[in-house]
Amino acid sequence: MRSWDVEEFEVTYLHHTPQAVLVEYEGKEYWIPDKAISTDSEVYAGCSLSRGDKAKLICQEWIAKEKGMI
Repeated sequence: MRSWDVEEFEVTYLHHTPQAVLVEYEGKEYWIPDKAISTDSEVYAGCSLSRGDKAKLICQEWIAKEKGMI
C-alpha cells in the first residue's frame, strides 16, 4: 500500500476512465483520480467491477476532503 493518510468508503461503482473512477457515495457522484487511490482499494481505474457493484474505495484523505466526502 502507498504510504499516505487514507480514508475508506463503501461506494457504488459507476464508471472508470484510464485516469479516474466515478463512484456514488451517500447519494452523490464523485470522480476520484486513480493516482489518489490506494493499491488496497477494490475500486480503481481498470477494475473489473460492473456498474452498480458495491465495493471498498480507499483513497488519500486530502482528495476525500477536497471532494466533500468527509
